[in-house]
Amino acid sequence: MRTALHRQAAKTGTLRSTSFLLSLALGAGVAGCAPATPPKAAVQAAPAGTGIILAIREVGGHAAAEPLHAALLSDGNGYDGGNGSQMEFIVRSDEGATLSIVQANEPGFRKGDRVVILRDDRTRLARPD
Repeated sequence: MRTALHRQAAKTGTLRSTSFLLSLALGAGVAGCAPATPPKAAVQAAPAGTGIILAIREVGGHAAAEPLHAALLSDGNGYDGGNGSQMEFIVRSDEGATLSIVQANEPGFRKGDRVVILRDDRTRLARPD
């Protein structure tokens, strides 16, 4: 009687191991058939218009020591212009819209400067050519 129970237990254990291995192999096979995520296409900045800077104020700098604050002020990729200081630019587009754009002031913009408004994965300002 014990021998029959031992054989039955061995069969059950073998079946469970086999079922597990088959499930694992099937899962790996299905994952291998999944299409690869296509690479993100390079987005080229397209000029969305021009405008004039109405006002500038600092929104980063010393306050960037707070992690949440710094993350919110970064460009989404963790880049804050390299110096930790972010500026908010209030721009009036030539079409009449008023925009608020936060970015580092690497180009040295000043109130009254004429700017090109670039839009790709984010909106930013540049100097006209």
